[in-house]
Amino acid sequence: MEKELENLIEAIRTHPRADLYRTAWGNSSTFDALPVVSRADMAATPLDRRLYKEGRGMAKIVHTPISSFISIWDFSDIGAEPFGIASSRPMSNFSDPREGIEKAMWCYEHNMVPLIGEQSPSVAILAARVCDIDSLITDSRSLSAFLPYLQERTTPLECISVVDDDLSAAALTSAAKFAKRVRLVLALPEIGAFAETTPDMYPTFSVLPNCILQEEDGLILTKIAHLVTPIIRYRTGFTGLLGKNGARTFALA
Repeated sequence: MEKELENLIEAIRTHPRADLYRTAWGNSSTFDALPVVSRADMAATPLDRRLYKEGRGMAKIVHTPISSFISIWDFSDIGAEPFGIASSRPMSNFSDPREGIEKAMWCYEHNMVPLIGEQSPSVAILAARVCDIDSLITDSRSLSAFLPYLQERTTPLECISVVDDDLSAAALTSAAKFAKRVRLVLALPEIGAFAETTPDMYPTFSVLPNCILQEEDGLILTKIAHLVTPIIRYRTGFTGLLGKNGARTFALA
């Protein structure tokens, strides 16, 4: 991983047009010395100055309490995120339709034809019932609205993946009896997923492969992937404690 990280940093530093990181890093030469970037840096940098590769992808708006900005993801990079599991009739249902489309694209990248939930819970539930879905990729808010459908099923889903920045154990424990497997995938729209856990009143997260988490006044994330906008020493807005075998517990900062 060390060599891959060195190559990624060099590619970013020498990119001829995008200068988000070059401006932030200055003359810093080692990975641990690279200055941290944040959502504020993303929002303050024009889109064309933070695009480090071209390709087919999708754009979405990332809303923050301070400002909003556009995040672009390549389709193949979306496919590399651990948003769900292989299934026959997956459904993507999110309170933010852009997130729903992105997770549906994840399904397409894995040769699955997804059902995309409508914003109206009653319509989404009707579609799930008619199509007899076998897995659900969702967020905490949409999962709560989906409980009536889960309660009426006579057989459990293969999997429920809750992709969110909501750390409430209630989202997991309420869904545990409705699926053979339940996952909480910790993610932010602009950085993708970086940790995962299973149902527990006191969840302990495992850091995902190719992700590096450092603790410097909160959790700093690096992803070993050449994304459209790479994630190098990015302030996540979470705090965390290192646990056994590299597992961590998280909380919002």
